[in-house]
Amino acid sequence: DAVAEEAEAEWIEGHLRPLIGLASESEARDDRRNEAFSAWRRFFEALADRRPLVLVFEDLHWADDGLLDFVDQLADWARSAPILVLCTARPELLERRPGWGGGKANALTLSLPPLEDEETARLLSSLLETPVLAAETRTELLARAAGNPLYAEQFARMLAERGSAEQLPETVQGIIAARLDLLAETDKALLQDASVVGKVFWLGSVCEIGGLEREAAEQALLGLERKELVQRARRSSVEGEAEYAFRHLLVRDVAYGQIPRATRGGKHAAAAAWVEGLGRPDDHAEMLASHYVSALEYSQAAGTWNAELAARARVVLRDAGDRAVSLYAWTAAAGFYAQALELWPADDPERALLAFRCGRARGNADGTGFELAEEGFQGLVASGDAEAAANAAVYLSREAWIRGDPVQRDDYLARALGLVGEDPDSPARVAAIANEAFNLMSDGHYSEAAALVEEGISAAERLGLDEYWVRLLNRRGTVRLNLGHEQGFADLDRAISRARELRGYEQLQSCINNRMTHQIARGRLADARASLDELRENLEHDPVAARRRWVDVVNMEQAYLFGDWDEARALIDAYLEEVTPDAPHVLEPVIRSYRLLLLQAEGDWPGAADEAEALVRSAGAGEPMQQSLPRVARVLFEGGRRERAAAFLAECLAYGDALVGILNDAPIVDAAWLAVDLGRAGDFSALVEGRVQSPWAVAAAAICAGDFRRAAEVAQEIGFRPGEAYARLRAARQLVEEGRRPEADVELQRSLAVW
Repeated sequence: DAVAEEAEAEWIEGHLRPLIGLASESEARDDRRNEAFSAWRRFFEALADRRPLVLVFEDLHWADDGLLDFVDQLADWARSAPILVLCTARPELLERRPGWGGGKANALTLSLPPLEDEETARLLSSLLETPVLAAETRTELLARAAGNPLYAEQFARMLAERGSAEQLPETVQGIIAARLDLLAETDKALLQDASVVGKVFWLGSVCEIGGLEREAAEQALLGLERKELVQRARRSSVEGEAEYAFRHLLVRDVAYGQIPRATRGGKHAAAAAWVEGLGRPDDHAEMLASHYVSALEYSQAAGTWNAELAARARVVLRDAGDRAVSLYAWTAAAGFYAQALELWPADDPERALLAFRCGRARGNADGTGFELAEEGFQGLVASGDAEAAANAAVYLSREAWIRGDPVQRDDYLARALGLVGEDPDSPARVAAIANEAFNLMSDGHYSEAAALVEEGISAAERLGLDEYWVRLLNRRGTVRLNLGHEQGFADLDRAISRARELRGYEQLQSCINNRMTHQIARGRLADARASLDELRENLEHDPVAARRRWVDVVNMEQAYLFGDWDEARALIDAYLEEVTPDAPHVLEPVIRSYRLLLLQAEGDWPGAADEAEALVRSAGAGEPMQQSLPRVARVLFEGGRRERAAAFLAECLAYGDALVGILNDAPIVDAAWLAVDLGRAGDFSALVEGRVQSPWAVAAAAICAGDFRRAAEVAQEIGFRPGEAYARLRAARQLVEEGRRPEADVELQRSLAVW
């Protein structure tokens, strides 16, 4: 409340709650991780607005991918606020992510080399409070430490405790073990009990594990603190409990390694009991899971099977998975769920939902898990939980679409709708309707999609499903515009306004993008440029790589249409550097088709034609390639490959009515020029005439009619500069052929001004 206005504070709080182990009012969804990132970043920015903020992330090599993504995004996007992000990590981090933290504005990476001998000597003198060390001792310690400050510290502590550098162990682990062996048995046992809890532990936890009185344990910990093996925290993260931490993780590891394996299971079970007694299951789910799994593993290693322990372990593992999902930590969630599944009875009715959650987590983590989610779906159907099964079917339908299987996509949606029937109060039905409407719209069945959308909007409004209401209103606006009804723009504007209120950034991008697409289709290029600015602004709230790529593509297309070719070429080159065979993008054919036009404009006709052939061979038959075919065919024609160009034009004309939906802006002009040059202007005019009412179609009709100057005027009116330049060039040639050289020269000069 101190850093944000009421509406924003409520939104930020909803996403902060899971971070501190409190339940959130909204369920974590597959598509909301970046919204959570945006809320966390906004919170830090708001704190920094009050006074400069330093955020320290220690030992980042242990972070999961989600945290690394967030820190990376924070450094990229929180540039306007006075924030210093300081991270420490071992080199292993760069083995996981070679480019992490590199190439960013205002970023610096410091690699810490080993200490020089002189620096190590100063450190040893400071630790030992001795200005001068004996030469032999100094040489021995410097050789053993090898420039590692931790080693130097442990060797110095050992020397202080033993008073001699003779027979020092060879490794730092050996030094720490030798130091622990010098402790009283009770102190050593307490330190070992503390190591069971982790690097951080609490007074109550060691009392529970070791059966100690609090006062005795506190006195022992004070002695261990003096020996600099542990340190007490100024503030505890557990109310009413003193918190301690090992000075270094190696101390904890060595202490834990000294515990007999036969007794570790019981100690972990005692630690779990203490954690459960705190009464914060959400906040401590991962800690509980760790202790129960360890207790179970050591029990099995000892040749015993504790059924009660296994039953408890699987539940806490499931809860830990749910906790990870609430933080969008999909990889961690998948791991917890998988461990829980190994312990879950095959005939238990709750197993189906767990299997589905595990499959979904894997899908979000690395794109796998479809079969496991499918197994969970079948189990939910068998259990009679229609709503949960329908939700699972909607998820599987979306995944099937991503996998490029339209038959399976439609089958799962049909099953989802069949499961919930005509239930007017089913959120799963609304979700299925929204997806079915999208599929119908994508397949060009606009009238059918329109009827379904109306039903979905009514249900979403009645059930208070705001995000689905936005999604469906977006669909309705798009369908209406595809059917030629201008009120579709009003629907999209309402959807955009509500998406902003809800901070649904993914849907906001979709709504703005759809509005912009139809603005371009109607020749409203200036309005489309304003929409592009809105897309860029939205990207600051939701800077996910896939959406940044999409905005880059849109930016490139508009730069081309407006004649900003240097910018377009730079965006194309940068985009293609990111695209690899392992990471293709649906819009790659569109990007490459624009590159062909720029290669031609630079005079590289053979190169453009060769790339056009390569593009056709590599691209699939999806809509982006269909949209690019006229452009590819034009490049081939002008590169002297007439037969290939004629074949592609025939393929375009074979689409029939579907061609109208595909060629809704600049490509229709490309197709018209190709039809004229190949003697099929009449066929193309007959296909398009009366079906598309837009400046692009007017220009195409003028081209087919041979009125090239009219086509140039239409292109000029809407701001399509390359189209204007080419039409004036063709008009000049036409006028020369008619013997009207003065008029031809005027058109030629106007064309050259653009080129």
